[in-house]
Parts: sequence; C-alpha cells; structure tokens
Amino acid sequence: MREGRGWSLAQLGDKIGVSRAQVWQWEDGRSVPTPHNLVELAKALQADPYELFDADVEAPSLHDLRVRRGLSAKDLAAQAGLPYEGLVHRLDLGRGAAQVPDEVLRKLADALDVNTETVRDALHRSRQRRPL
Repeated sequence: MREGRGWSLAQLGDKIGVSRAQVWQWEDGRSVPTPHNLVELAKALQADPYELFDADVEAPSLHDLRVRRGLSAKDLAAQAGLPYEGLVHRLDLGRGAAQVPDEVLRKLADALDVNTETVRDALHRSRQRRPL
C-alpha cells in the first residue's frame, strides 16, 4: 500500500508520527503497530484497519473490535468504565465468563461504538478462538 502511493518508509513514518525504522519493522514483520498506530496507519493509507492486521472482518472477536477502534485493552476498560485486570483483559483473551451481564455488554458496546449484540457475538468468538 505504501509503495503503491510512492511513499518512502520515512514519508509514511512522518505522516503518522513514527520513525522510518518503526515502519520498516512493521513491514518486515519484526513488530506490530499499537492499536493507536494501526488506526493512524489506516487513515494515512486510506484503508480500513481490518485490512492491516489479521482480523476476521465478517466475524470479529473482541480484540478485533477494539484494535479497529485504536484502543488497547486498558484503553477500552477506561472508556467503558470497567475494571481492566479482572474483566476486560480476561474478556479480550477469551477467558471471561460465558454469560456477561447486560450492563457490561452495553458499556463495551458504547466504548466500541457498536451494538450489544455485536459485542456478545465477538465475546463468543473470542472464547472459541482462544489458545489453549
């Protein structure tokens, strides 16, 4: 995408506020952008963040939804007004309770700018996909 626009590593880095070396590391697979940088990268490239990381667009997990919004799990917890360690972090890893209270679903949905059913489905997929 970058090369298709004729941009150098440094030019793309300048557009999103990171170094040329950082962009190279992402492209080389040595590191991955933070959720915030991923969103900035998508804006610069005029792409959907889902195009830039391994996400299932049709069936996103909670992780996919939050990364698309440019949020770390801690950011999501803060925006939703929910505890990080005991709740949001576990849900993000697919390790949370099978039945999540409606109030928690609503707070997550509001923070992610989606409906509660989308969050419920994403949590279910997170549990299905979690590593053993």
